[in-house]
Amino acid sequence: MAIINFADYYTPHARQIEAHKSEAKYQGVGGAMTGGKSRFGCGEMIQLCIDHPGNRVGIFRKNRSTLKRTTMVTFFAICPPDLIANYNKQDLIVDLYGGSQIIFAEADITKDPTLEKLKSLELGGYFFDEGTEVPEEVFRMLATRITNRWFLPDGTRPTEEGIVSFNPDPGWCEDRFITNLPVNHSFTQFLMKDNPYITKESIQELMGVLTDDEIEKWIHGKFLHTDDPNQLISYGWIKNCIRSEGEVLEGYGKQSLGVDVARFGDDHTVLARSFENGLAEIDGYPMTSIYTTAELVKASINKYSIDHDRVVIDVVGLGGGVYDILREDHYKVRAFGGGEKATKRLKSHSFKNMNAQGWWYLREQIRTGEFELINHTRLKEDLTAIRYSIGGEKEIRVESKDHLKKRIGRSPDYGDAVMMSLTPDFLGGGLISRSTLV
Repeated sequence: MAIINFADYYTPHARQIEAHKSEAKYQGVGGAMTGGKSRFGCGEMIQLCIDHPGNRVGIFRKNRSTLKRTTMVTFFAICPPDLIANYNKQDLIVDLYGGSQIIFAEADITKDPTLEKLKSLELGGYFFDEGTEVPEEVFRMLATRITNRWFLPDGTRPTEEGIVSFNPDPGWCEDRFITNLPVNHSFTQFLMKDNPYITKESIQELMGVLTDDEIEKWIHGKFLHTDDPNQLISYGWIKNCIRSEGEVLEGYGKQSLGVDVARFGDDHTVLARSFENGLAEIDGYPMTSIYTTAELVKASINKYSIDHDRVVIDVVGLGGGVYDILREDHYKVRAFGGGEKATKRLKSHSFKNMNAQGWWYLREQIRTGEFELINHTRLKEDLTAIRYSIGGEKEIRVESKDHLKKRIGRSPDYGDAVMMSLTPDFLGGGLISRSTLV
């Protein structure tokens, strides 16, 4: 085979070169539009295959069709054609001369809740394009797929590397690669001005079309935490309530446990244990049976000596089965029906239902800084996702779980569990819902 010069097909710009020189095992690359994130990720995977003949790497995106329309187009634009020995269009596998292999695949937790397709992979490296499209569980699973997994034909291991590209959107990517940046992590920002193929005139023209916030985000790569006018809980309020990493809550008052039971394949069953002044811990589990969930609740009750009447179960859907099991086993837990009639009102406003009442109470606890929170990415996303409106007769209405899932593609399981963990504090004794459950 003739000598192939990869530089004839991919010439990185200065910021891409900086990222290529990084020795971090996990790299985040993010920033503005057309900064070159996808070209960098694909280029790094191709180089890993060239440097380590017999290597196997993966290139991922949440959706297969989007992967084919975007990331794979970039890959084939920069991969030397003479380097490709075979391309299986059905399985999306590219075999390279030299024995290396590149696997393209989707990683959609809504279709594969336990990520079984990823668990079966053994890789030397991976590139995930647009990490903010998926939860952090995908990143963690892929990390296990490159750690001491792939051996080269000579028995050695390749340089293990995981790359995640992302836009300036709040979420786990920002938390991991910018706010916290653990050991063996690096972050390189790619901006539109870094791309030599984008002229200053083109950028100026685009700035005349975009809003000020869009310019800050898409051209300058700024992470904006602006609040929607209908956003129930402000990001700034949440930030002020988060306790320092490793700090233990000095809780006071009685403990409570809120349990949001997974209803669909991509939902999580979440247990949130709270005191009057803050969230002590929160645990989420992929789709579990009602019997397993009931055992998790029992274990938490017994471990922390939580009063049964301060354990709140969302009884909509499968939660009703969990509630029944616990009651039959003499755990006198309480039922929460979000659609039930509210039990209280404000001086000037009423609540549409129990869901609105519960979320509004949590909002006020966070707004006033009276409730400590854990620095938990998915929880922060849930809390900032909820929207509300004021209906006729000054009725406060909070967006339903089903509506929210249609809007953002996920259920606010973690937020709902925390909200329910606070309901005993304002409802007092008796049943939480107005159903006939006792």
